[in-house]
Amino acid sequence: MRTAGAFGVDVDRVGEPERIRKMLRRRAAGRFPVDPFGSDPLLHDAVARPAAGVSRLDVVGGERIPRIGPVVLLVARRRGVGDAIAVALAVHTAARRRARIVGYPDLPVLGGLARRLGAVRARADDLAGLLRAGHVAVVAKGDDALLEGAAGFPVIPVAVSGVFPGRRRVEVGR
Repeated sequence: MRTAGAFGVDVDRVGEPERIRKMLRRRAAGRFPVDPFGSDPLLHDAVARPAAGVSRLDVVGGERIPRIGPVVLLVARRRGVGDAIAVALAVHTAARRRARIVGYPDLPVLGGLARRLGAVRARADDLAGLLRAGHVAVVAKGDDALLEGAAGFPVIPVAVSGVFPGRRRVEVGR
């Protein structure tokens, strides 16, 4: 497995879309980037673009998301993974960065796919590692022990309203 840097891919910033044919050829040959946390940035981008188109997302306060450096986006409510996905799509759209959702299902198939799409385990040491590497982490409110991993890093509250796949509103800094 090769790291994302070996392919000239910035693991944090969203780049230009890769053509479908080229992406499929590279995947079939086993040549695709994976960052140290197990995320495949090109797969992340390939899934985020159509998902953002389906969900009709309104982002308010997107300028509050730092364009560089670590930050925790603390989702105000905990209604499943849908809110965290909406925030990750908002980061992708507004800041042109890849957000990492903290906490994924630890199931054989779903866990591996979630990790490839940028999710990490809901553990304070994993959150701290993401932030030390300069990533955007999306965390659902409710697990104070998990937030110990964010000590010393900026935390921005985020509110999400609406339901997936309909219109969703993500308010950053509220």
